[in-house]
Amino acid sequence: MFLALLALAAAGNAHAQSCASAEVRALLGEAARRPDGAAFDERRLRWTAIIEAHRACRDHPAEAQALADWAKVALDANQRNEALAAENARHSLAVRAGLERHRAESAQHVGILLMERGENDLAVRRLREAAQALEALGDWSQAADTHSRLSRWNRQSGDYVAALADEQAALAMRRRIEPPPNVWRSLLNLAVLYEQLELHEDSRRRYADALDEAEREGNEANVAVVLTAFAGYLNDFGTVDAAQALAMAERALAIVRRQGDPVQVASALLQTGRAHANLHHLYEADRAYVEGLQLATSASHRAMTAHLNLRHGELAMAQGHFDKALERIEAARVGYESTGNRHRLVKVYAALEELHQRRGDPLAAAQAGRERFRLRDELLGSKATGKLGELLSRFELTEERRRSERLEQEKAVAELTLVAQRSRLQLIYIVAAAIGLALLLLGWRHRTARRLYRLLHHQNQLVMAQAEQLSAANRQLTEQSQRLYRSSITDPLTQVHNRAYGMQRLEEWLAPDPGGRACASVILFDVDHFKAINDRHGHPVGDQVLVAVAQTMCKALPDSAELCRVGGEEFMALVDDDLLRPAVEVADRVRRAVQELQVTARGQRIDVTVSAGVCRAASLPERSAHRAYAAADTALYLAKGGGRNRVVLFGERPAVVRASPR
Repeated sequence: MFLALLALAAAGNAHAQSCASAEVRALLGEAARRPDGAAFDERRLRWTAIIEAHRACRDHPAEAQALADWAKVALDANQRNEALAAENARHSLAVRAGLERHRAESAQHVGILLMERGENDLAVRRLREAAQALEALGDWSQAADTHSRLSRWNRQSGDYVAALADEQAALAMRRRIEPPPNVWRSLLNLAVLYEQLELHEDSRRRYADALDEAEREGNEANVAVVLTAFAGYLNDFGTVDAAQALAMAERALAIVRRQGDPVQVASALLQTGRAHANLHHLYEADRAYVEGLQLATSASHRAMTAHLNLRHGELAMAQGHFDKALERIEAARVGYESTGNRHRLVKVYAALEELHQRRGDPLAAAQAGRERFRLRDELLGSKATGKLGELLSRFELTEERRRSERLEQEKAVAELTLVAQRSRLQLIYIVAAAIGLALLLLGWRHRTARRLYRLLHHQNQLVMAQAEQLSAANRQLTEQSQRLYRSSITDPLTQVHNRAYGMQRLEEWLAPDPGGRACASVILFDVDHFKAINDRHGHPVGDQVLVAVAQTMCKALPDSAELCRVGGEEFMALVDDDLLRPAVEVADRVRRAVQELQVTARGQRIDVTVSAGVCRAASLPERSAHRAYAAADTALYLAKGGGRNRVVLFGERPAVVRASPR
């Protein structure tokens, strides 16, 4: 059997070298898709033959499709490394050959696989690339799904404003399709986001909207997902909504049992158990948790296993079984740490704090409480609160404008009143003079006029004071607007420009109108092994390294260049590329300057290097910010894969590479 397969592969290669007919390649594809009980290595041989056949014929679309099919086969066999390698090869081919559909789909699949491996920064970059490419292709459904995936990752990592922006973008894209698909999913993700931000009224409303939308679409599986999530939200309020939560969870459980998805069944059992626990039905809660744990464990679903261990541990604590409770909650902690779910870790440490207090261990309780508040501060502090504060500042600006308009209106009314009072005063003077000349006995009228004048003078002083207050408010509004603008274009850590400003400037540099640069080049820098620096020395030291690298880059770049931080440890520089100062030499000078940088933390010297990818806009077939950025990113990817601490120029054969040993 194996020899026959090898013969088939060899025949495929022979046909490929002579650009075999479509019928022969179709037979090869059919053979590769048939399981036949063949081992994975045998299937790899057949698919390699097919891919090589298309490559020999320079049939790029067919080669890309073969790589996509092979990646799916590898995923079905749970060979995720093989699938990732195939999708990376497909992505590189799509970039070279300009196959935008394959580029978008491969970037999306690479991002998902990298996120499973914990390589989050590169995964997010690929998913962002996929979202932009899918939007350019008009594939709003896939683009929306990608934005929703990015939103969930941002929410778990604590960047709530980015999560909100991505999910609102996904919702807008889904509503562009007629009829709109999966609107309930965006509404559900927004509900969870509001819940984690403790905006409970908004959260409850979004949960209800998501359930209405799922019911309207009529898909039972989607209805079950929303019912389970809604029940989980209601369970957080204890006995208050426990009866309603139990009804929703049991309805969801009945649906997913018919469909047979073990993870969905485990999720519904989790919320059923929580509702029973809130209603003090401890035996029923324990049965639901035990069954759910068996299903989640058999499906190797780490997140669901962690959810069930946490709630099962809380149940054991309520029953007074402290040792069992500690074992289960610690298992949940390990599971959440392995999946990077920091929001859930806050709940784990809250449960550990209560458990240690009940066990009479105040020191352990204090340590758990400190960890809980640390994580909570990280989630709702530096990342979310600052950016949420920006949104609130915008709201305050709107309110300030409304107050200014109201003061203007009040000022206009006061001026009209003053004119009317002056006219009335003049009339009173005339009448008083006539009456005084006619009847000296009516002198008291004059005293009345004097009192009215004093009152008018007092009112005039009040109006002037209000005018001064209005002027001060306008000055304050102007200053606040300027501060907000500077803040909106500046990266808060490194004090260089942020990604939004950098992408805007990239489009302006490459614009075809007179504002564009004729010899513009894009350079992407990425700090090498930055994750290892964070893991070894901690995130504060990692932030210190990023600040030092940004300052060094600013000094090494020409005065006309512009530098921004596009995310994580990645920076983008826009430079003028001319014969006297080529962009590759500029990038290499920056690389050497960073290599010579000395960062010391806790008495230890930290060596830092960067890799760089360069794209000369003039070398692109189509001059656009999107293509220039993608080309620079491809060059950076080659620099990282070629050993790091080097510069790669996109599009040159051979590629320009500059590097020096560390």
